Amino acid sequence: MQLDVFDSKKYENKSFDFSFDLPSGLNYELDLYSDDPFNWIRDNGSKFDMIIVHFTEWDDILGIVHLIKTIGKKAGIAINPEQEIRDFERYIPAFDMLLVMTGKPGGYGAEFDNNMLHKIMEAREKWPEMDIEVDVGINEDTIVRAKEAGANRFVSGSYIQKSDNLEESFNNLKSIAVKR
Repeated sequence: MQLDVFDSKKYENKSFDFSFDLPSGLNYELDLYSDDPFNWIRDNGSKFDMIIVHFTEWDDILGIVHLIKTIGKKAGIAINPEQEIRDFERYIPAFDMLLVMTGKPGGYGAEFDNNMLHKIMEAREKWPEMDIEVDVGINEDTIVRAKEAGANRFVSGSYIQKSDNLEESFNNLKSIAVKR
């Protein structure tokens, strides 16, 4: 289960303020858009299994990775559509997972950008063993394209939430994702 947290002035969306008393039995992934990731992670990071950070949010990326690993969590780094892998590929091996944003972050229901498929392919070629996740515009059609490009983890929000049958939509995506 991925939760997006926005407390950055760079994005129009803002998260609801809540206690993060999350039900047990699920793995929680945090996609953090924060102007103060160090304090946010110190205060709330222990509640998540994976913490994904966006490179544009701070300067001390290796310090963030160190903090995440110090609290015993996995670290992910996100590439936004306007960024190129080459701009920060030296940092990527320090992370457990790479998230390729397949559309503009910060908007629920944003469209999948096919131009991001080359980033997925580039990342898979450079880091064949790394988990590569995609987020934004994932549905029954786009999950196939992302998977063929090399993604092995998928985040879908609006496709599932806007469907008439949440469980059926989730299971449809899951069956596509696990097909060989």
